Amino acid sequence: GAAALGFKHQATPSFIYEIMLRQEVNEHFDSPFLYRIGLQKEFSKFYTLKFNTSKNYRIPTYNDLYWNGLGNPNLKPETSYGVEFSNLFSYKNYRLNLTAYYNKITDLLRWTPSASGIWRPENTNNVQTYGIEAIFSLTQELWDKHFVNFNATYAYTISENTETKKQLIYVPKHKLTWSLSYAYKKINAYYQYINTGEVFHTTDNSKYYTIGSYMVGNLGLEYKLKQQLTIGVQALNVWNEKYESVLNRPMPGRNYTIYLNLNI
Repeated sequence: GAAALGFKHQATPSFIYEIMLRQEVNEHFDSPFLYRIGLQKEFSKFYTLKFNTSKNYRIPTYNDLYWNGLGNPNLKPETSYGVEFSNLFSYKNYRLNLTAYYNKITDLLRWTPSASGIWRPENTNNVQTYGIEAIFSLTQELWDKHFVNFNATYAYTISENTETKKQLIYVPKHKLTWSLSYAYKKINAYYQYINTGEVFHTTDNSKYYTIGSYMVGNLGLEYKLKQQLTIGVQALNVWNEKYESVLNRPMPGRNYTIYLNLNI
């Protein structure tokens, strides 16, 4: 069972704060008292500052504990404390969000591969993750009913074991994505680009045990048949990039998808 209490107050037209309190009850785990506190201050139409801090708790899932032949019934719950600052800049059709964050995690729950390549769940005693994230967006009407939209994100992430000072496996330090779309009436065409940096696949972070960075592009075209119905086609990995997101698990080359989305 769980009980939660939330309070949100707009103290002034430019200042909002909120508090969320939560207590869970579990017969197998001693759930701590959880909280989340958020502040938002609009200094001008151009600049807004946001602050959030929280305590979080996550118990192992059924699969983590009891997956036949792979589960670990001795797993501990994961506890974390986090804080983040966000700076939102707005000017006409431009938006830029710069966020810095820090998380301290105890008994991190994650699945990792053994020397034989078999993935099993485990706890990592003490982990800290911190970094920055930048999100940029622009929407521009070229002429009547012709719109161009551009979105880009960049993330710099450090996720390390505080005892060994090593980056966790399969967590890239650098990741860049962007997309460009063109819309006219019921037609929308877009291109997506993903650039993922190198990752380590061994806990000692040896430079000889990395999976190289890769760049993937996707093309898409959509047509809105009705207000709730959209048909589309995609060319994924359009440049036929050869890459692996996990060691010895090659990802598909150029491939195509046709889809029909119904939103009710």
